[in-house]
Parts: sequence; C-alpha cells; structure tokens
Amino acid sequence: MTPHIIFHIADFDNERDMITEIVGRNLDKKLDSYLKKLTKNDDEIRVEATLTRDVKKWEKARSTFSGKVILSVAGKTFRSERKEFETIEDLINHLFDHIKTQIGSK
Repeated sequence: MTPHIIFHIADFDNERDMITEIVGRNLDKKLDSYLKKLTKNDDEIRVEATLTRDVKKWEKARSTFSGKVILSVAGKTFRSERKEFETIEDLINHLFDHIKTQIGSK
C-alpha cells in the first residue's frame, strides 16, 4: 500500500524535502487508518499535491501559499483546495484535514 505521490511545486525548489516530509507524515499518521479501511492489498493510492506561492504586487517581501490535494483510492476521489495560508506546513496540514473529513463522512 505504498502511495504514488505526484508533486507540482515548481515555486519550491528549496522547500522540496520539507514538503515531501510533511505530505508523507500526513499520509502515515493522519490518514493511515482511514486508508486501510478503504483499500485492499492491491489498490493503488494516488496523491497529487499542487502548491503555489502567492506574491502580492504591493507586498513583495511577504507571500502567502495556496494549494490543492487530490487523493484517489479504491475508485474514489477526494479533493481539497485552500488559499492564502501564512506557512506551507499549515496549508498542507489543513488540506489533509479536509481530506480526512471527507473520507470519514463516506
């Protein structure tokens, strides 16, 4: 049950390792029991994460972050999209919280 993770994070060359670690932690800790209930041994888990840096023209020294996560598992797709977070970690954690809520309601 190893997930196939696709990252769209062109704006984050320096933060790539940190983003990979945060996404992995969310899958392992936050969604692990939910994914086990949804999958059988041969089911593929696919995660697609897109993150962008939002730089406002009048505030070049400060930027916020936006992103979306699409999780496909056992023929079901779950999607979360959020905008204007102060930190990358908060954004990613929040995206996975919403995915968890969606899975829990099924």
